[in-house]
Order: sequence, then structure tokens, then C-alpha cells
Amino acid sequence: MATIKAPNEKYNGTSAGVGFINGVGKTDDPWLITIFNENGYTVIEDEEEQKNGDDREALKASLDNLGVEYAKNAKTETLQKLLDDNNKQEGE
Repeated sequence: MATIKAPNEKYNGTSAGVGFINGVGKTDDPWLITIFNENGYTVIEDEEEQKNGDDREALKASLDNLGVEYAKNAKTETLQKLLDDNNKQEGE
């Protein structure tokens, strides 16, 4: 979950489906987070989300090194399963 701070800290309303109260809203939609970030909003990502993002990038790097193909938008759990499956195959 990310906290989104609007440029107008007194803003109360809805933007892109995200409700804001006193300029603060929350979303877990990666696309919306990117849109808000690119349009002057301050985005504060939850530490757990950042950790998961780091884990996801590490998994992607491992799969790339092994030459395993995956969807760019694959979930972290899917990437982990691909890596685990590849490691099982190599161990056989």
C-alpha cells in the first residue's frame, strides 16, 4: 500500500478512483502509483512493499541469469515458483 500526497494538502475528493482527505490518499495499484508519481504527487511506499519490490527484482535477475522466460508483469509468487521449478529440474 502506498500513501499518496496531493500537491494541494487541503484537497478533499477523488482522483483516478483514489479518495483523498486533506490531500492524502492510499492505493496499492502500481499503475496509479506511477501516474500519481509522474504528475507531481508525493508517493510514500510501505516498507513491506519496497522489500517485496526488491525481492521481485532479485528474482527477475536470477531468472534472467538462468535464461528462464517470464511475463514482465508476473507476480512475485509466480517468479519464485519459476525459480524453484528451475532449481528442481537442475537437481534431477
